Amino acid sequence: MKIKKTLYWLIGIFMFCGWVDLVWGQTYTEGDYVDDFGADICYNGDGSWSWEEHGFNKVTWISSFATWWGPCAAEAPSIEQVYQAYSDNPYVEIVSAGMDWNQPYSCESWATTFGLTYPILDDGDGYSVYNLFGIGYVPHNVVIGGDGVVMYSQSGYNQNTMVAMIQEGLSNLVLDIDEDGIMDDEDNCIDDYNPNQVDTDEDGIGDACDPCNNLIWTGGDVNADLNLDVNDILLIVDIVTGESQNLCGSQSADINQDGVLNVLDVIGLVQLVLGGNQLQAMSWIQANFTEEEVHKLTYGFFISEKVLVWPNPSNSYMNINGSGHTKIYDITGRLVKELELSGTYRWDIKTLPSGIYNIHNNMEITTITILK
Repeated sequence: MKIKKTLYWLIGIFMFCGWVDLVWGQTYTEGDYVDDFGADICYNGDGSWSWEEHGFNKVTWISSFATWWGPCAAEAPSIEQVYQAYSDNPYVEIVSAGMDWNQPYSCESWATTFGLTYPILDDGDGYSVYNLFGIGYVPHNVVIGGDGVVMYSQSGYNQNTMVAMIQEGLSNLVLDIDEDGIMDDEDNCIDDYNPNQVDTDEDGIGDACDPCNNLIWTGGDVNADLNLDVNDILLIVDIVTGESQNLCGSQSADINQDGVLNVLDVIGLVQLVLGGNQLQAMSWIQANFTEEEVHKLTYGFFISEKVLVWPNPSNSYMNINGSGHTKIYDITGRLVKELELSGTYRWDIKTLPSGIYNIHNNMEITTITILK
């Protein structure tokens, strides 16, 4: 009789263990590639969630939990903290998969009770998500790399560990968002399919996404008609004064390549088109544009027939353009600088006090202001 009881007991144990293996079995372990899987969304989303649609080419963290188990409740607010930290990162996907609803929480009450905003999947009583990865007990956390490899699959929870796994996944992420075979760090159109990487105007922006219609924008050819003429001068004046928002024209309007569009670029273009020096070019501008246009162009600059000074006023450096013997005096008549001008001189004024200064050049006096 004892033998029979023992035999029945052993058979029962084996049957129970088989049931446990069926319900709590594991399909994927660390290092495995996953196939597509998913479940219905019961909070913060509609329809269903699938790895291929929502997690491919991202670092995906899935936390499986049961509503009746205290450690899962303790974990939830901590997951929310991590979710908020990565909410602006398009390459991180964080979801949880809940089991055994109404013991005592429903899906929605679980989220509202613990102040959660991340998506929650309905893993129901079938454990369709947990059963792919879970071993032993919940909470069970899984991190899948963008390539579909399981990076981490463990029961229990530690926030620092999860953040470290996400960061590791991001560092290993190789992105090709438009799936054209060119990785994003080398793709001249990240969001547009362009496997040939054609870039007609060689501006670093591929033809597939170039807003400038791939015209050849050469320096000074502001209207891109392949000619340098007065029409380019008219357009560059409109751009500098704010009358035109021609962004493509702006690429070729920065004549001196200093990253700033101002009167110096207009002067440079006049020189390219008509010849002459800077002061002759400025004289042409003053003769051919309205007083209002000239005022807008020269705001922050001092321009006379002999010298061009900018910025004026200033507190650190001034640029003085002209030619010939030049002396600079303070308001008391004390000589503070003497030099021979031949082009543009960059004058360091950081040690000079604020005040009015006079530049004497070729029998002409130019008044400037140093303002600290």
